Amino acid sequence: MPQTTVLAMPGWRLEFLRCRQCWSHALHRLTPAGPVELMRSTEGGENEIWPASPPFQELHVHRTAPPLQAALLVGRAGRSHWSASIELDHMADAIRFDVACRIHARPHRLGSCYSLHAAWLLNGNELLFEGLARLEARFIEVEDSGNDGRIALRPAMSELAPPYPKTVRWQYRLDALHAAPPRLA
Repeated sequence: MPQTTVLAMPGWRLEFLRCRQCWSHALHRLTPAGPVELMRSTEGGENEIWPASPPFQELHVHRTAPPLQAALLVGRAGRSHWSASIELDHMADAIRFDVACRIHARPHRLGSCYSLHAAWLLNGNELLFEGLARLEARFIEVEDSGNDGRIALRPAMSELAPPYPKTVRWQYRLDALHAAPPRLA
């Protein structure tokens, strides 16, 4: 039976779902019309050495008084170890991701992949969700630009070069977009 853990703050819901051996996650923007799922992590197969997204097997939630809640995740595939800190920051109205992987050889692929579930537009290193949120990352690759779409958030290629072993990090952030004030006639 799947297990669910939820972190929430005004305007945001971060849902973790444990299926098989790993935790996936989905990000929702809470609107007056109800929650809108923006993106959901795309997981790899159970035996992949370089899965589409980090294979997080453990989840620890750290709840402090607002403005901060955090999820700490760790996992392993092949010889590599992954970790992440995901912080919900009430004061900034944002969710921050800091992901790392300890590698022992050049990876086939490395990053965090997501399927997109809301109208979106890629603008350089920003992904805009129509009037709802902005995802900012150093490297965003569009893997599938279909109706929903799929993206990968990657570390810099220069960080993947030898020597090994080494720890590679990538960070990204979701910020709220607030409706623009009405125009005066």
